[in-house]
Amino acid sequence: MKSTLLISLFISFQINLNYSFDYRLEYEIKDNNLDSIQLVNYYVNSKNNDYFADVRKNMKNGFKFYFRDQDKLTGQAIINGNYKNPGTVILHDSLTSTFSNMYDFKAKKYKIEKLKDTLINSKSFARVIFKLINSKKAKRKKIGSHIYIIDTTKVMKPLLTDPTILNIWRLNKNIPYGLIVEKQVYNSKGELSWTEKLKEVNPVNFNLLIQ
Repeated sequence: MKSTLLISLFISFQINLNYSFDYRLEYEIKDNNLDSIQLVNYYVNSKNNDYFADVRKNMKNGFKFYFRDQDKLTGQAIINGNYKNPGTVILHDSLTSTFSNMYDFKAKKYKIEKLKDTLINSKSFARVIFKLINSKKAKRKKIGSHIYIIDTTKVMKPLLTDPTILNIWRLNKNIPYGLIVEKQVYNSKGELSWTEKLKEVNPVNFNLLIQ
């Protein structure tokens, strides 16, 4: 199935790339600081977490489309159409912009540690925490932490949209393979400020072609 999406991206260099996505993951994002809730749909390749796309409701009309290859390029757009299973989208190479992963140096200052598993509806889930190595500096700089709750029965590479976390994972593979069912963000005081909870998992046949 193919459908047409109206896309306007910002780009600058010539490329010829093909990105495929096999799952759409819908999360509910709750920002406790702003007392707001929104839905975001992530598109992922279960065998390759070097890139991802997401679609979320635009404030005015249509949907906001965001794509990132963590090592090559990024783009933003307003789209219309069947975003839940968009089929094939073709972008001319004039519609891309470079993305430089400048956060690899930060990876040396942070760590990912395994926590005790947690039970949700009588099912066991793995947990890991991402935090600054220097706890005194974290408190001084008011830097919080992230906790990921993961269903390891699902065979897929974890969706890691934060470049620093992705770089640590690439080096150490210390986040288990699986489906992230919840992401929790805590501030430096240990207060929960942000959550992303998984609501839907759906297979898709979505290809993004950049030519």
